[in-house]
Amino acid sequence: MKRLLLLSSEFPPGPGGIGTHAHQLALHLTQLGWDVQVLTSQDYMTSKEIMIFNEAQKFKIIPLPRTHHRLRDLLRRWTHLLEMIRNWKPDILVVTGDRQVWLAAVMQFFIRLKLPWCAVWHGVVPPFFPARQLGVWAFHQADLIISVSQYSLEQLLNMGVQPRRQLVIENGADQDQYHPDPEAGRDFLKDLNLTDAKILLTVGHVSERKGQDIVIRALPEIIKSIPNVHYLMVGLPTMQDRLAELACELDVSAYVHFMGRLDIKMLNAAYNACDVFVLTSRHGNNGEFEGYGIVAVESALCAKPAVVAGNSGLAEAIVDGQTGFVIPENDSHAAAQAIQKLLMDPALKKKMGENARQRALREQTWSICMSRYDQALRQLEMTG
Repeated sequence: MKRLLLLSSEFPPGPGGIGTHAHQLALHLTQLGWDVQVLTSQDYMTSKEIMIFNEAQKFKIIPLPRTHHRLRDLLRRWTHLLEMIRNWKPDILVVTGDRQVWLAAVMQFFIRLKLPWCAVWHGVVPPFFPARQLGVWAFHQADLIISVSQYSLEQLLNMGVQPRRQLVIENGADQDQYHPDPEAGRDFLKDLNLTDAKILLTVGHVSERKGQDIVIRALPEIIKSIPNVHYLMVGLPTMQDRLAELACELDVSAYVHFMGRLDIKMLNAAYNACDVFVLTSRHGNNGEFEGYGIVAVESALCAKPAVVAGNSGLAEAIVDGQTGFVIPENDSHAAAQAIQKLLMDPALKKKMGENARQRALREQTWSICMSRYDQALRQLEMTG
C-alpha cells in the first residue's frame, strides 16, 4: 500500500473550502487504497469537536494548533513535516494551501528529500512583490501542480509560474450529503416563519470577498417586483454588523437574515429551502479570489439554479444560461436582474435547477473528482 502524506492549511470539522477539499482528498484516496496521513491545522472549533471528528476518520490526522506566534507555528510545522517524512517515509507528498506550498518547497530545496510532491492550487495571487515571487518560486519546485479550475490555472501562469507538470481537476461535492429534500426545506422555512417567501441563499464566510453586500444592495430593486423575497446568509458572521448596517441604510433589514454556521443536515435543508443560490464573490485586496466554488455544486445537487460572479472559477462551477447565470463582478444591478429573471419565471427556475443537478451528478461529485486525483498521483509516484 502506497503512503501519502497530506499537508493542508486547514481541515474540518471547521469551515473552509480548502479544508473541505483536503478532507475529501484524504477520504477518497483512503478508499482507493492509499495509506493516508494528514498534517494540518483545525480552526474555529473546540478541542472536543476536533477530537470527535478525528477519531471518526479512517485515516490518521496530526493536528497542528495555531498560536499567536507565526515563527513558532512555522518551526512546529517544519519539525513535524520533517519528522513524518523521515520516520513514516511516505511515497508521495500532497500540499494544499499556499503557505504550506512555500514550506514544502523550502524544505525540499534545503533538505533535498527525494520525495515526489504535488501542490494543489486554489487561488491567491499575493499583492506584494516579495510574497508573489516566493509563490512563483515555490510552485515551480512542485513536481505536479493541480489547479481547481482553468481560471485559477490562468492566474498562476500569469504570475509567472512555469509548472513542470500541470493539470486541472475541478472541485466537487457530496451527493449523499446534499440532495433534494423538499420536506426538509419546508420545515426550515417554517421555523423561520418564511413559509410563503422567495428565498435567496449564500453559503460562505460573511466577508468582503464573498460579496454578500452586493446581494443586499440588489434587494431594493428586487423587492419592487418580488416583495416577498428574503436573503439568507450561512457562514461565519465576521461582517454581520457592517452588513446589518448596510441593510438598515437601504431599508431592507426585514429581508436580511444571518444564519451563522449550520451543520450538514441543516445546510442541506437550507439549500432545499432556497429558490436561487447566489454567490457574488469578488477579488480580495489580499489577492484571494474564488478558485471554483464548492457550495455552488452543493446547491446544484439540491436542484437549485445559481447566480454567480464572473472573473473567477465560479463561472466554471455553473453553465451560464443553462444551470444559472454568470454576472459581472461587483454589479448589484446585474445581480438583481438575474435573480428577478429566475424568480419571475418558475418554469425557467425549475428547468435550470434540474439541469444543475444532472450536470453535478454527471461531472461534479467528489468521487468523480478524486478518481482523477488518484490516477494523477499514482502516475506521479511511479515517474517521480
